Amino acid sequence: MDDSLSFESFLVGARTAAQKAMDDHGRGEYDEFALHGGVAFERLAKAVLVSKNPAYLVEVRNGNSEMLLYLCGDLKEKPKNGVRTVGAMEAIGRLRSMGVLAKDE
Repeated sequence: MDDSLSFESFLVGARTAAQKAMDDHGRGEYDEFALHGGVAFERLAKAVLVSKNPAYLVEVRNGNSEMLLYLCGDLKEKPKNGVRTVGAMEAIGRLRSMGVLAKDE
């Protein structure tokens, strides 16, 4: 599997985006703050998902079985259509379903 899809890579990405968000906030750039904060949270959610099981990153809507095989380590080359993972909302939803995050009341 690609190193960019590892727990460590997602964690470093989350940390970098969070630092950018804090820098943006300090400069009063609130739109950029929200953007970078969202990226940080998405990458952190994906780090948790991949730490549980890399298959949890698969975008189900596209029916891309190659991506599932790639994330599980059974396909050595990247899928022809590129690497696609779940978005922030789906990642958060999966973490809620797993009980990692509280349900949204």
